[in-house]
Amino acid sequence: DFMRILYMLKQHIHVAFYALVLISINASERGKKLLQPLARFGQMALSNYLIQSIILVPYALLFNKYNNMPPISGFILFVVVLIFQLFFSTAWLKHFRFGPFEWLLRSFTYWKRQPMKITPGRSDDYPSKVDLPLSS
Repeated sequence: DFMRILYMLKQHIHVAFYALVLISINASERGKKLLQPLARFGQMALSNYLIQSIILVPYALLFNKYNNMPPISGFILFVVVLIFQLFFSTAWLKHFRFGPFEWLLRSFTYWKRQPMKITPGRSDDYPSKVDLPLSS
């Protein structure tokens, strides 16, 4: 049981280390610029998850890779899809406020079609901001 406690302690140390590294990188302007694609990737988390499934599940089923893909092939496929999604997320959010599935979810949530495109010249065009009426 001592080994189990040691293993859990090691996991917590790893999490703390990764968090510390990301916080340290994000502390500088250069680091913020480096992490910007990950921020945009996170803004479109639902869309990226679903797009990843739409790409990978048919691939795995059509090419009989579902239960027999070697780990290195799986890692290479993961890196290729991740790079595609990082570029896709960055390009998409330059023109739209939300990812396609985030927009659909917000529209259903508010029972009203949400504004999707970023309008040039408006000060509130931060991609994740929604035009909601202000309460008086």
